[in-house]
Amino acid sequence: MGSYTNSIKQKKDKVKATKVKTNQNENDSKDNSSQNKNDSKDNPIRNNKKLQLNKAIHILSIIIIMIGTYLLIDILWISPTKSNKEMKEIQEIYGNNNSIPEDIKTPSIPKETDDQLTTAETSEIIPLEKFNHLLELNPDVKGWIQIEGTNINYPVLQSSKDEPEYYLTRNMKKEDDRFGSIFLDTNTDIETPTQCFLIHGHNMTSTGNMFHELMNYNDLDFLINSPIIQFDTLYEEDRKS
Repeated sequence: MGSYTNSIKQKKDKVKATKVKTNQNENDSKDNSSQNKNDSKDNPIRNNKKLQLNKAIHILSIIIIMIGTYLLIDILWISPTKSNKEMKEIQEIYGNNNSIPEDIKTPSIPKETDDQLTTAETSEIIPLEKFNHLLELNPDVKGWIQIEGTNINYPVLQSSKDEPEYYLTRNMKKEDDRFGSIFLDTNTDIETPTQCFLIHGHNMTSTGNMFHELMNYNDLDFLINSPIIQFDTLYEEDRKS
């Protein structure tokens, strides 16, 4: 009798366990269904955010590429072309002693009249006539340097000692220019007799301009073919070295 009672009790426990398990499965199924519904609601929002982020990254990449391309074109073509054009105009002014075109003139600085000049001032050395128009363009002109057979054919400028590297990043018109200008060291005085002038200039490897071709003097044949560096100061011609 006892064993029969235990058997019935075990069967009842199994039925209860089955019901509990079934109820638990139903609850889990409901929870999963609810979670899936929530996920389905969140997915469009997440996907939209990802899409917006991808678009932003794509647009930013295009902008960076465009800026980089423009800068590269500017370095290799736009700036060199502009600089070469302006320098050719200046070379023509110097070579032909022409008047300065209006489009490249810089604001002139008022000069003292003859009545304002003292006797000491009138006794100062007068610049060579061929530099007159260049001095109108820029009073900081101190001479002209040239090497035959090269691109080196430039005016030589000199700034004040307060700004010794002023022309390192400025052109003849005093405009910002990464090519800069050829310029005398501020400790150099063209009015003082000397056999040595310290002249600065960029080594523009990308274009071959400014003092880049001085590197060719490492070649003996180049030295033989272009042995003379001519520097005409405001007051003296044909200074050669």
